[in-house]
Amino acid sequence: AAMIDWIFLSIVMMLVFHSQFSRVMAMTGEMAGFETWRQAIEMLNADRFLVAFSLGSPWLYFAAMESSPWQATLGKKAFRIRVCSVTGARLGPIRATFRHLLKIVLMDLTFALTLVPAAFTRSRQGLHDMAAGTLVVRE
Repeated sequence: AAMIDWIFLSIVMMLVFHSQFSRVMAMTGEMAGFETWRQAIEMLNADRFLVAFSLGSPWLYFAAMESSPWQATLGKKAFRIRVCSVTGARLGPIRATFRHLLKIVLMDLTFALTLVPAAFTRSRQGLHDMAAGTLVVRE
């Protein structure tokens, strides 16, 4: 499910970055030489829109989809699973955001070991789900 979600997000980001890259290349001239590429990459790195888009789009995607009536991202929907609170209720946008941020932070801090407890706990919760009070369940 995660692979489907990240492939989808990667395609969206690639389309946005490509349009921005084309604009930058038009400003720097023909695609010739290392210096032109270096200038284009520096301009893209300085583009606040791209930085905000890169950070914000995954958060918006996961939080919006998991708090929607679907209760699932496209990847989760494909595998017929959904995210809910431990009581079975639909997540609100704040809890979905909290879950997403916990997933990112705990993945970095534990070197992806945040998912290990899911293999051993009765409710199949990762550390981020335990902390957020959420479950991933089959439909």
